[in-house]
Amino acid sequence: MAHLAHDQTCNLLAALPFPPPFVALPSLPKAASFVPPAPPFCVPQMASTYTQLAKVASKSTASRQFTLNDIENQPAAIRGGVTQITSELTKLQKDLQNNVTDKLKKLKESGLNDGNTPWTIEGKPDKGLTNITADIETIKTRDVKDVRDKLKELCTAIRMLAKDAEWFLNELKDGKIGEQLKQIRDEIDKLHGRLVDGPIKDLRALLRFIDNGKAQIIRDLHAFVDKEIKEAEDTLINEARRQCVSNVKELLKLFAQKVEEELNPLPPLITEDLQMGYKGFMYDFQQRFVTHISL
Repeated sequence: MAHLAHDQTCNLLAALPFPPPFVALPSLPKAASFVPPAPPFCVPQMASTYTQLAKVASKSTASRQFTLNDIENQPAAIRGGVTQITSELTKLQKDLQNNVTDKLKKLKESGLNDGNTPWTIEGKPDKGLTNITADIETIKTRDVKDVRDKLKELCTAIRMLAKDAEWFLNELKDGKIGEQLKQIRDEIDKLHGRLVDGPIKDLRALLRFIDNGKAQIIRDLHAFVDKEIKEAEDTLINEARRQCVSNVKELLKLFAQKVEEELNPLPPLITEDLQMGYKGFMYDFQQRFVTHISL
């Protein structure tokens, strides 16, 4: 009998339009304890219903063990809980209809059209979505032809370049590129041979000559430099001597001129002094007597 009541309770709970706030009742042995488990999901409006069901279960199980009479009294409490759950679900459905479905409907009918009809949460018209939609439509149609034409031109240019590249690749693959490369390699070898036999050979000979004759070249350079220095020294010395002699000559001329200027009045003074006093007597004596005597 207890198991039959348990099965009826489970069938009643399974027929609910929304899952109950607890999982199906466990299988009851002869005296099994029952505590409603926690709800597998959290709905705030159903919390009070779950609490009431828990109180009903706790009142009928003071010793936390079910008996036959307790199970037979459960359907009435369950029906009350089902009624409360149904009312909560109806309330949630109305809230969903008013707060979500109606808002989406207004958005679809007014917001996405002209936006003149009040449809926002504040009950005001808003044309923002209309402007965005119009801009999107304008972008879809504006300059599309120009973009397509430019894309066609770009595709044409790419195809032409691809054809040219394909032709060059085919020529490179199937043409005479091997023979041309061989000819270029032969020309490079010939050029290398001419360089080795010509300028490179002469340059090596010049380097050997420079290594062997650098000492003699250095000696010749030293001798040439010493000779030039000696000639320069002789030239400088001769010029210095010439200038020195010229300067001495000029100084002597100036000295003689100065002496002549200083001694020019001296002969008349000497002559006058000779004719005065004792010297004058002796001069007259010589002129008048000694000269005649010698004659």
